[in-house]
Amino acid sequence: MDSGVAGRPIEDWDHYRESLEALQGPSKVFIRSAINRVHQNSQANGGQLPRIVFPEGTSSKVLKALATLVEEKICQPILLGYPDRVKEKIAALDIPSLKDVPIIHPAQYPKYFSYVEKLYTLRQRKGINMREAERLMADPNYFAAMMVTMGDADGVVNGASINYADAVKPILQTVGVYEGGVPAGLNIILLEDKFLILADTTVNFNPTAEQCAQIALQAANIVEYFGIEPKVAMLSYSNFSGSEGTPSKMKKAAELLKKLRPGIMADGDMQADTAVNPEIMERLFPFSDLKGGANVLIFPNLESANIAYKLIQQVGKVEVIGPFLSGVRRSSNVLQRTTTVDGIVNSVVFTALEAQYITEVLKSRAKK
Repeated sequence: MDSGVAGRPIEDWDHYRESLEALQGPSKVFIRSAINRVHQNSQANGGQLPRIVFPEGTSSKVLKALATLVEEKICQPILLGYPDRVKEKIAALDIPSLKDVPIIHPAQYPKYFSYVEKLYTLRQRKGINMREAERLMADPNYFAAMMVTMGDADGVVNGASINYADAVKPILQTVGVYEGGVPAGLNIILLEDKFLILADTTVNFNPTAEQCAQIALQAANIVEYFGIEPKVAMLSYSNFSGSEGTPSKMKKAAELLKKLRPGIMADGDMQADTAVNPEIMERLFPFSDLKGGANVLIFPNLESANIAYKLIQQVGKVEVIGPFLSGVRRSSNVLQRTTTVDGIVNSVVFTALEAQYITEVLKSRAKK
């Protein structure tokens, strides 16, 4: 621009950056819209960014992701680990933007023993005595989850270096599930002109009809948060047969969802192609309540859901982000060990957005 080579001057740099990101695929557009929302919420809250704690303080992938997150002003990160080792790793990776990020060694934290007592209170009738609570609280994953439970952090992201079950367990035992909620994994499938939510992809082996209905409600709330009408399909191997087994369960789940949320567009049991292809639905099943194709797909069991999203992720010409953990009391998300740096950034963006949403909900309840 200064030399005169540029034919058109750039007046809005944010818009210019977003236009360049749009060339990289739908996920960049979707994530940028979420980042913008985090920034808007932060400005409305006096510039306060969500405090997100990361128990894997020496993970190279996590630290590289944090460089982007700090630069984009998406969250206030808190790292757990031995401070000297974490600082050494940051220096080795040459990430000077992280030099002022707080680093906490769990056992040296002033509130460590109050955390131990809280864990004991929560789990004393679940086989955990005081000595076991103290041992567990030295585990960064339990400590991070307790920081969120005690209000010293707004969200937690873990799982980059441990398996999913071990990462989820501390969250469920400390943060816990909100009343009526069902912990469930959600994945977002990004298409050129829309997105789909798949659930439950990571937690429940064989959810009941009641659980499927609640998981669908949680997913529908996420879709609505982005200003889109939720359209829920309860998936099965048959179309509206109601046969014994899976079809009957998913038919019941659709009926229960409509009782939980009267007026919601939902139907089942149905096959996956019927759910996402409006032409099939209108031609063969015009009686269905689901019009225009589903954007929330609820699977009958963990096997089908996990296989579907991983297969789409590897061979589909679409982008998959997540999984995200729904149904828990505070913003908590677990990464896949195979995740990339970009995948961590995406997860943290949604963790920050969710933390802001939960904070607003809690404030509105307090006023009442």
